[in-house]
Amino acid sequence: MILIADYPFFQIIILIHFSLFNLIYLVMVKPFDTDKNNILEVFNEICIITVAYIFILFTDHYDDPNLVSNIGWTLVSIAIL
Repeated sequence: MILIADYPFFQIIILIHFSLFNLIYLVMVKPFDTDKNNILEVFNEICIITVAYIFILFTDHYDDPNLVSNIGWTLVSIAIL
C-alpha cells in the first residue's frame, strides 16, 4: 500500500478485493467451529465491504460538504451495528 499512497481510490479497490476473497473463503470453507461464529464473521466482512464502498465517496471525486457529512453519519450508523 505504500507504493500507491497517493492513490486512495486504488487502495480502496484493493481492500474491497481482499475482503471479497476473504468473504468467499468464509462462506466456502467455514473455518470456525460453530455456525454462529461463521455467520458473525460473514456479517463482519459484509460490513467491511460496505464501508469500503462508502470510502470511495470520500476520495477527491466528491466535493459537496453536505454529501460528505451524510456519508459520515452513514458510517457511524454502520459502526454502531
